[in-house]
Amino acid sequence: DADLTGLIAEWQERQTAVDASLQQYVGRKKWLKFWPVYAEFTATAGQGALPHLPLTPYKAGHLIPGLLYARVAGVRAFDDYGRSNLTAANIPQLHQLRIQCKELRYAFEFFAPLLGPEIEPVIAVLEQLQDNLGALNDARVALELLGNMAGINTVAHYRQLKQTEIEHLLAAFPPLWKTLNGSDWRRNLALALAVL
Repeated sequence: DADLTGLIAEWQERQTAVDASLQQYVGRKKWLKFWPVYAEFTATAGQGALPHLPLTPYKAGHLIPGLLYARVAGVRAFDDYGRSNLTAANIPQLHQLRIQCKELRYAFEFFAPLLGPEIEPVIAVLEQLQDNLGALNDARVALELLGNMAGINTVAHYRQLKQTEIEHLLAAFPPLWKTLNGSDWRRNLALALAVL
């Protein structure tokens, strides 16, 4: 514990500086003017709505499949990282995949009440993939934060644990990616959307 005191103090100092910067940013006049306008916009039905044009899709059943499949395409576009390039150097790109998975998962969860029950296993696969990629990025960030801390035995041990964790997470990624790209996952998605 004594070895980590300096590390904890440095991280706390960094966090305090970031918090102060954020408070200063959201306290600017521009934002103080924005929040009341935004509150009125969100509380007023129809405000800012575009007029409905004939023969333009506007129902949930018209729009949701396209919206969701566009997000699926954004995730599946990372396929090259699912088959190769699984090295610690590519963790930032895999973190971008995590962001795409999170956006897709939240979109599925938002529309889940309108979709078939098959959406549940679709979301479950995304959660597993997102958890794996999140832990991978957390380990990478921890290693970066430890990068300039030398000569502390506990830090060296922690660094080694994080490097081992990265190796295990990289090894666990391909089966999750294969499931997401598999025919069962795609079939469940199609069935979930078929009820619209």
